[in-house]
Amino acid sequence: MAQLLWITPSGNLGTFPENSEVSIQLEVDNPLITAATFSLLSGQLPPGLQLIPTTGLVYGYPEIGTP
Repeated sequence: MAQLLWITPSGNLGTFPENSEVSIQLEVDNPLITAATFSLLSGQLPPGLQLIPTTGLVYGYPEIGTP
């Protein structure tokens, strides 16, 4: 059975200033015929960021909320 191979390094993807555009393309080597889809398995992205499941793009403008 073929498996996806992560190309994007694991770990922290970085620190970004509030309200600055963030665009991170997650990458996998996909030997499968069907397209890969991306999802969060645990945790959450900071407010203002989203993961686009069909492309693996993490995009948005991070916000720092007040507690």
